[in-house]
Amino acid sequence: MTKLKIAVIGKSAAGKSAFIRTFSSAPDYINSVGKGQTTRAYAEYLFLQDYEDDFPKVEADIVTQSMFCESRTMQVLGKLKDLQNSGESTDIDWLKKQFDNGVHKRRLKEILLYATDFFDIREFEFLDNNIVSWSDMEFDAFEKDIVSTADNEKILNEGEQEEKEKKETEADDILYKFFRNIYDKIIMVIKEAYKNKPVFYIDNNICHFKFRIEDNETKNIFTMLLKVDDDNKSLTGMLSKVRITSGINKKYLEKLNCLNIYSISLIDTYGLDHSENTKDEVLIERYNRIFNKDYPEISVVFFVEALHAGASNEFKKAITILYQIKPEIMTYIIGTYIDENENELLGKENWLFSEEKRKDGAPRLNGRVQQILDNDTDLQAALLDQGISESMAQKRCEIMQKRFAPFCGNLDNITGKIDYEMANTVSIKALFSSIAEKEHLGEGYIQIDAILEKISQEGILDTFSKQFIENIKKGFVQVYARSASRTRWKIRENLENYVLGFMGTTLDATWKRVFKDAFNMTFTKKIKADGRMQMLSDVLKIEGNSKIAFDEIIATIAPFLLQRKCQGEEYLSPSVCEIKCNECAENQTKDSGCIWNIFIIAASFEAFTERSHYDKVIDWLNELHKFEQIDNLEEKVTKHLQSVLSEKFVPLCREHNMRLASKRIKNSNAPYADSKKEVYLDYKTKYDTAIEKKRFDDIVNSFLSNEMR
Repeated sequence: MTKLKIAVIGKSAAGKSAFIRTFSSAPDYINSVGKGQTTRAYAEYLFLQDYEDDFPKVEADIVTQSMFCESRTMQVLGKLKDLQNSGESTDIDWLKKQFDNGVHKRRLKEILLYATDFFDIREFEFLDNNIVSWSDMEFDAFEKDIVSTADNEKILNEGEQEEKEKKETEADDILYKFFRNIYDKIIMVIKEAYKNKPVFYIDNNICHFKFRIEDNETKNIFTMLLKVDDDNKSLTGMLSKVRITSGINKKYLEKLNCLNIYSISLIDTYGLDHSENTKDEVLIERYNRIFNKDYPEISVVFFVEALHAGASNEFKKAITILYQIKPEIMTYIIGTYIDENENELLGKENWLFSEEKRKDGAPRLNGRVQQILDNDTDLQAALLDQGISESMAQKRCEIMQKRFAPFCGNLDNITGKIDYEMANTVSIKALFSSIAEKEHLGEGYIQIDAILEKISQEGILDTFSKQFIENIKKGFVQVYARSASRTRWKIRENLENYVLGFMGTTLDATWKRVFKDAFNMTFTKKIKADGRMQMLSDVLKIEGNSKIAFDEIIATIAPFLLQRKCQGEEYLSPSVCEIKCNECAENQTKDSGCIWNIFIIAASFEAFTERSHYDKVIDWLNELHKFEQIDNLEEKVTKHLQSVLSEKFVPLCREHNMRLASKRIKNSNAPYADSKKEVYLDYKTKYDTAIEKKRFDDIVNSFLSNEMR
């Protein structure tokens, strides 16, 4: 049975929480609807088909000291950077200047202690009446540390670049110490307040909450774990993750039973509220961490958009950046507050209650999301600007338009003129049917014979290997240019020990990230091949509906390309970020079947320990990552790519084809055995001559039996 995990993103006050809680069989116990507050920690809602408890269960993890200090330090440094003039750095001298002016000093204090988006010390007054006055003293101590450190700095001689970079980390260290003291104080008062309550426990020195939401006390605690309550009380600033488990809404379940769905996980994603015009580079890093590190299994996103009058939206930016970071993600749009559009919906019930939202007959809805209902040209153009194929852009827009989901999150205040509960269930059925059937892949078989024939031809993949290498080189230059001094020192330390890069709190500077980005740029977008802009499917002469599925599935093979041969992996696990290659380095191993070994040799094992040959860390980093120590790098990458395409990509294409074959057999009016034989012969003759009848039968039977469960 299918277990779905979906990210829910959107602006503050878009109605994400109201949408999510309707999936619960006990929504009255989930008080998640707030006032548009930014999500501070991941909230994982798991809705189970066979959940046997009457009450939802909650587990919440309090963040560790190192995670709290690191994330808060980076958040503060990011905000301070926005205040600075071009070329300024957030070093000890700049921070000292902030205390020379009363307004600047108060601004700094608010950023450190009263940041309502991520952390506000005042929210913990319900645990300790004196915590704000105590934090005032801590801020005073912070000022003394900054001033005394700045005053004691020696004058640097010109050219002492390494010492200058060390100086830039001093401000970070003092900030880290400040937040360590803040963390220790809050943990102390939390432990004191909840030490005798059964909802709270400590395991391996990590604090957790765990309980059923069954009375007012547990309801109140749960509220404080999710949001800031009406009395400005909250625990959200100290959490890393909240997990809520509940049964699935019975009315939804009735609609979903035929889809063989066992569970639905909806992830309210930390830091993705689009309440302000978030900079693209910030959004890119957040998306990368969430969808490639913390939740790499997610391949579907619900973008929640409020249908308020005059509401603007950013779903186009979100969709295009999502494609840039993780092309295999398919986005669907949820239009909330549909009840505010009642006058426009009267007489349009056929549209509202249809699973396919066609342009013809669509009502005029509030907000700019109407654009996608009337005309998807602008959205298609935004996707094409990312360099993807026209057929894929058209198909994705077609699905987003057809499966647009109008939704009412507050059924208590409806007029009765329109059955919004029915509209909700129709939207849910349409969304999950599309997801389960992988509708965005289209209805065309992929031409496997054509793929195998073309990739074996000499020179056919060389252009893509060359571009992949160039994109890797460019990626490292960009990452190191954006990295702060503190991050570069971490990168240096790891690389000298043959650990490939560093996974920071706000910057992923790992080889895995750079290689994955380079893969996306090379194989999921058009590049210049044979004198014109083409995708790999174009070069391989894959056409028609087959091309749509090819272009979508190619995005999923990066983990196979990036597998570690020394570990005997079939694919690189999403949980692995910092690749460790010290064993190969010690043994001077050369293995062309491992992408990491190929590129380490291209840099040379010795280069990883030659930092002392360069005045600046960044010069060493850039030189190391030119990969110029072997002449046949392109040839080795091509060979590795050919292997991955034939051994990993083709089976994925065949799986897609078998899914379509099973649907055609199921929908046939002919006897089962006759239908299966007819579909097999047609498929084998036209698309996949290597497939054997037994293999075909086994896969098709597996799909059909899953549908019947």
